[in-house]
Amino acid sequence: MKKCIIFFVGFSLNAKYYLAGNDSLKIKIYGNIFSYFSGSYQKQHKPYYSSDMPTALIGFKKEFFNKTQFYLIYDVARTTSNIEVKDSANKPLTVSFLKGSDFTAYLKQAEVAYNFYKNFYLCSGQLLTEQYLTIQDKFWGLRYICFTFQEMYRFGNPADFGIRLCYDRQKVKTTFSILNGDGPFNKQDSEGILMFAFSAFFKENRFLLNFYTDYQKYNLERKVFSLFSGYESKRIKAGVEGSLVYNDKFINSHDYKGLSSFIQFKVKDNLVVFCRYDNLRKLNYYSNLIIGYSWQVDHNLFISNNIRVINEKTLQIFLNMGYKF
Repeated sequence: MKKCIIFFVGFSLNAKYYLAGNDSLKIKIYGNIFSYFSGSYQKQHKPYYSSDMPTALIGFKKEFFNKTQFYLIYDVARTTSNIEVKDSANKPLTVSFLKGSDFTAYLKQAEVAYNFYKNFYLCSGQLLTEQYLTIQDKFWGLRYICFTFQEMYRFGNPADFGIRLCYDRQKVKTTFSILNGDGPFNKQDSEGILMFAFSAFFKENRFLLNFYTDYQKYNLERKVFSLFSGYESKRIKAGVEGSLVYNDKFINSHDYKGLSSFIQFKVKDNLVVFCRYDNLRKLNYYSNLIIGYSWQVDHNLFISNNIRVINEKTLQIFLNMGYKF
């Protein structure tokens, strides 16, 4: 894994410098490496100490004649889940299987966007979700510390295969998408069940608002509703997000909901202190309070110390580092 990361970073940096001098190509190359070390103060919480790398990403962007944009992103994540087998009495059975790597490079985005008329775009390929990545993630701005609320608690897929019609202006953006509904790790299901999604974004001065909903029907109707609002001034940034999911995985009454809010205060141009609180009701009650700071060491390197209180009981301390190029 370390060799892969070194190769991707080395390749990207060399390619970036080469392509920068070639005006005929004009390919933008970017990447993120986010890692952390954490420790717990409660003995019942395991593991007591942990180190992980939630993001190792490389991306490419190319623009053709100011009409067509091409995006390609490879990310690293766990692409397989544990397998559970139960008997007729719903009791777990012992099963052995070969689990895939927790750090597998996978295709996160492969999108072609065509500006066919004024502010209208037609997008196709593997598209990033408008549920939480395109607006909330950018506004939160501290992804190297913690993913946004809906991504962290899996309220939906980060990306999916499909097509999207988009109307985009500076203050208003609306999209309508037709997607597989199976996420970035799976092809279309054998039944060909599609998911339909709609989002509407509005920004005026220091305020912004984003609404998202999607719908999919198999044996039951699965529906998602999400609303995010944000405020940003020279020193203060604040956001509130709520989401509802009905009949998740097409299971009757398998519903959950959650609310997240945060506030950031810029002490200096390179130093931000923040507080974030997540409240989740998904089978069981769950809460997460995060308090800390983010220090931009230089243009590319970010460091954070933060304390997290989970369910008002478990106390953890994190050291996060993020590198962007």
